[in-house]
Amino acid sequence: MRRVTALVMMMAAFGGLPGSLSAWVVDHRCTDLAQVPDAALQMARTELKVSFAHGAAAAQITAGLAALKTANPSLYSFSLTPGESESDTLSIWNRMPTGELGEPEKNNPWFVRTEKFLTGAGRDRNVVIWAWNDQLGTISAADFQSYFKQMDVLEKRFPKVHFIYMTGPLDGTGEEGELYRRNEAIRKFCRENHKNLFDFADLESFAPGGNVDYRKYRVKSDGSYFAGGKKRNWAQEWLSRHPEFRTELPAKVPQSTPLHAALKARAFWWMMGCLAGWVPLSHDNPGGLRPIPRTPAVASATTKSSAGNDAQKHLYRFDDVQDYRNWILSGAQGTLIPEQGTGMTIPPGTPGVAIHRGRMPVCALEFKARLETGTTLSWYFNTEWNNSWNPTSGLGGVCNDQGCLLLLNGKSFKFKKSVAGDRKEHRFQIWLRDGQVFWAIDGKLVASHSLPAELANRPGVLAIGGWESTVHVESVFFQTR
Repeated sequence: MRRVTALVMMMAAFGGLPGSLSAWVVDHRCTDLAQVPDAALQMARTELKVSFAHGAAAAQITAGLAALKTANPSLYSFSLTPGESESDTLSIWNRMPTGELGEPEKNNPWFVRTEKFLTGAGRDRNVVIWAWNDQLGTISAADFQSYFKQMDVLEKRFPKVHFIYMTGPLDGTGEEGELYRRNEAIRKFCRENHKNLFDFADLESFAPGGNVDYRKYRVKSDGSYFAGGKKRNWAQEWLSRHPEFRTELPAKVPQSTPLHAALKARAFWWMMGCLAGWVPLSHDNPGGLRPIPRTPAVASATTKSSAGNDAQKHLYRFDDVQDYRNWILSGAQGTLIPEQGTGMTIPPGTPGVAIHRGRMPVCALEFKARLETGTTLSWYFNTEWNNSWNPTSGLGGVCNDQGCLLLLNGKSFKFKKSVAGDRKEHRFQIWLRDGQVFWAIDGKLVASHSLPAELANRPGVLAIGGWESTVHVESVFFQTR
């Protein structure tokens, strides 16, 4: 087993949670980059290839990215043009395709341009971002509605590409304006349909660590508003109280303040970490700012039999024979067989599972599994193991030809979705977030349920296997608190 604490990580397979499940809402609460593991940033730099189509307003993001790169070129390295990319650098093709959302569609056929781009010069891109200009509140209703329809068509045609939705920059019309209603419609659509959203407008509405929503003061995109008969600017006022952050700000920013650019750039890297597979443990942090580390991160990978006493969150991956030396067989006759580069094979038992020797508070688990015989796959973590398919204390899941069972402290909850018995490889993803457990198979959510509080942080057993089934498991990844 390898514990990855810095720049060495293999998150099972690229993408972490697929586009249909990611459903990340990146807003003013997502600017503290100290929370994002260095390993997730490294995975983003090496695996994500971004197409970023925008105009002047969203150029704030690239200005902020440049300032972050200057402050720490190891963590926040990126390039903006084809052919400029170096190893361990996030490739962003800037203003490609050309255009920006908000122009009348007859003048900016962004859908056609995107199709042509992804089947031509941009065929290697796996993240596509189209940003709005300041006209979202004034374009025709037909053009606005076509945004959702055309994004849906693109997502279906290019299922391996993450398409990022955005809200539009603030225009000073406040909560009574058409822009607010349309931004709310975008947020609602993304929540209900599990879409990735970069909430540009929300990032313009809150000071770092604050809880005042300046939209009620009809704030503009540059942070200016009127209160008490005086013109004020929340961004300038915040910087006057925090001069230590001036060294991390870009010198020039189009249509806004350097602080806006810094916040949006931080949120952008947060989003990249999520797309690379990082699972934020909560979405309730206030979005405060902390200075980013200026010492280049040092890559390290250490071996440890247990992480139960570690105070930090860690990522673990298993991809060769030696990585499986801390797994043992339980409840089965035969031998646990590690295979170079392909995982391990677990023989049948009642249940027959591979158990990790450590006791850890797991918050996310991902693996690929294929049934070679039998009809049942199972997984468990944060569990007190008692050789039962349904432990009385812990969290687990069973998938057979009758459906899926989510197991919580001895209680079972049945869901219809099942993939067991077809002898195909399937990807299983389970994660804990905001008091809920979510279970996905092959990128589709099959179960979610409120989580007993004691299971969220309690160290326990991690096990993967089946019931009277031979199970082949590979690409195991998990994250601990």
